[in-house]
Order: sequence, then C-alpha cells, then structure tokens
Amino acid sequence: NIDRLGRLIADLLDISRIESGKIELHKQDTDLTSAIKDVIGFFECSARQKKINLINLCQDTLPSIYADTDRIIQVLTNLVGNAIKFTPISGEISIAANLSDETIKISIMDTGAGIPKLDLGKVFDKFYQIAGSDKTVQKEGTGLGLPICKGIIEKHGGRIWVESELGKGSKFIFQLPVKRRFGNG
Repeated sequence: NIDRLGRLIADLLDISRIESGKIELHKQDTDLTSAIKDVIGFFECSARQKKINLINLCQDTLPSIYADTDRIIQVLTNLVGNAIKFTPISGEISIAANLSDETIKISIMDTGAGIPKLDLGKVFDKFYQIAGSDKTVQKEGTGLGLPICKGIIEKHGGRIWVESELGKGSKFIFQLPVKRRFGNG
C-alpha cells in the first residue's frame, strides 16, 4: 500500500507539472536503441512469469535523439508495463522502432483483450481506466500513466496514439522528431 501511495503521489506531481507547463526536460543525446533494450531487460522476468513472448523488432541503427532520456524511459516503461498487465498468459508483446523521414516511430504491440472503440478516445484522459472483465487489473493503476506519457511525448515535440481492436490486442505508437541540439532542440 505504501508503494502504491508513493506511485500515486509521483504520478500526481508529474501530471500537475505537465498541466502547468512546468515539467522540466533534461535533454541530452539519447540512444533509443539502448533505452529500449534496457526497458525490455527490465521486464524480461515479468514477461517470463506470464509466459509472454517479449520481442524486440527495433532497427539496429537508430540515430541518437536530443531528449530527456529518463522521461523517454518512463514512457517506454509505462507502455510496456501496461502491455504486460493486459496481455494474457502465453501472449506476445512486440516493441518496434524505425526511422521514418525526420521522426522515429516507436510501437508497443500486444495480444491482449484490446480496447473498445468507445474508449479509444479516452485512454489518454486523466484517471480514465477501461472497465474490463478482470477488476483486479483495473485497481492496480492510477489512471495517470497514459496522460503522463502523452504530456512527455508532446513536450518533446512528438505525438502519441493508440490503435486497437477488441479481442486482437492494442498498439501504442509514439513519434519523436529527430532534432539536433541546435535550433529547435
């Protein structure tokens, strides 16, 4: 309970900073390939416990981006953690990252239950949680993780969205601009 309360307080502080425009980014050259590998490594044990196949489909040579590495890892951790939470035993989660023009597109795809169409437009709203058949899963989160992800990605000049089909899983995608340190960086 203390850990859960600590996470709630941290999430409330993050969302408050995002909404007030006072979230600080500590940008540096960020190796996304390495960050993604670190996040996958962090979740390997959880995935193995649920017999979930965690697949890295990232391009081998992504350019470094000028970003707040910790905040990007926070986004990746939230999205992969959600995918593990909502993917059933023996499911599959894929993480892909590809360079396209002047953006890097990162996708986290799962074979979970999916999100009803009526809920797709609400998943990034504060405190919104999708009512599922498994009520224990719903109680584990604060309903702030996805709004925080959205705020972080938008603060970096990117965008985030979800594609999902009921019974076939979900795909959370975000794009980050490949920026140089000088200019808009």
